[in-house]
Amino acid sequence: MYAVIDTQTGATLAMVDEPNYIKAGANGCYVAASREDAQGVSVNGGDVYGLVGREGIKGLGTVVVAQSDAGKMAMETAAQLDYIAMMADVDLDVLTAKAETEVDGDEQ
Repeated sequence: MYAVIDTQTGATLAMVDEPNYIKAGANGCYVAASREDAQGVSVNGGDVYGLVGREGIKGLGTVVVAQSDAGKMAMETAAQLDYIAMMADVDLDVLTAKAETEVDGDEQ
């Protein structure tokens, strides 16, 4: 996985399996590009950002595309959910079992 990170705020704008690298075409439209030729990336269904250190796409926010460990992120998210559940005194095992029962159509 790759994280698309805003260079101004440091916020992660998107997590993607593969970045959609783009460049400005001869007609001014954005076209697909290789990583080496890319001037920017398109994420979240069409949001376009320029790549830091690359020229050609003006007036957009700039981002860094960084490889990320999806497994680590999933574990961190699970730990955060466990903490929130503990603080709210919610038993996630009971909620999970109830959801599985409703999906199976055995709701009582």
